[in-house]
Amino acid sequence: MDMAYKFGERIYEVSVDKGSGSFIVKIDGHLYRVDAEEVRQGYYTITFRGHTHKLVVSQEADRRMVFMDGEVYQLNKTEGRREHKVDEPQGDLKSPIAGKVVKVQFKVGDTVEKGQTIIIMEAMKMEYEVKAPQAGTIKKINFEEGAQVETGEVLVEMEEGEE
Repeated sequence: MDMAYKFGERIYEVSVDKGSGSFIVKIDGHLYRVDAEEVRQGYYTITFRGHTHKLVVSQEADRRMVFMDGEVYQLNKTEGRREHKVDEPQGDLKSPIAGKVVKVQFKVGDTVEKGQTIIIMEAMKMEYEVKAPQAGTIKKINFEEGAQVETGEVLVEMEEGEE
């Protein structure tokens, strides 16, 4: 299946063919073999170029969130290279995975910069940093430390600020 995803400011043409225990991934014409095991829905163990990684993938409409090695990658589906308008994250910070809130780093009224860790979550005995998608001010925090949340729930309501 051919798709186009925007990551950061760049649009990538992507196709994925599933084989037995592996995927052939083509990104902008370059082929990669990725061995993968789906541990449970949305949770994978992958081996790429001799390195094994655990990753979690969640999807909401035309946006995919990929957690790998403590980093979060947001991919926005788009119409292709000629399509440059992709909705950037606005306002609310949603949970990209189901898990437990381990730590809330800020309080209501605090100003955060794009990329700052706002909440640390735990899933599958791994910690994931949920980072601010844009600079702004925290209006409301909807979950306390220790709370269980589902994918897509609004963790933090933010008011967009200047970057």
